[in-house]
Amino acid sequence: MSEIIIELAPTGSIETIIAPTFGPMVVGSSNLDNLEHVQESSIMTFANEGNALFVHIIILLNPITPVENGTIQIIHEGQGYELPLSSTSSAARQLEFFNIPASFVTSFVVKNCAGVNLAASGNQVIVSPQYEI
Repeated sequence: MSEIIIELAPTGSIETIIAPTFGPMVVGSSNLDNLEHVQESSIMTFANEGNALFVHIIILLNPITPVENGTIQIIHEGQGYELPLSSTSSAARQLEFFNIPASFVTSFVVKNCAGVNLAASGNQVIVSPQYEI
């Protein structure tokens, strides 16, 4: 198995314009349900029909209590980004990865490094194209 290089998710944001025919899309509605610690979700894809250069990935998690230093990672072809999780008890979470190259979401997975299994249901992965003005 090849080594995966993980970087902290890019910071900063830009105004997001949603084209009338191409907007946010749920790409994973059950891919994260019961996902065990250090396991990867099934592969998710997003068709970049609007030719955006970057996307915004939102991960909605039903309540969990992660361990200290727990993270959630998104991975595409050996490269990835991660966001740290607070260890707040039994809290629902919204994780947002900004300025992710659109090519990343042609085929990607989410890796659970929270230290606990993710909730049994209600988790979602949403991808939205980002357009600069």
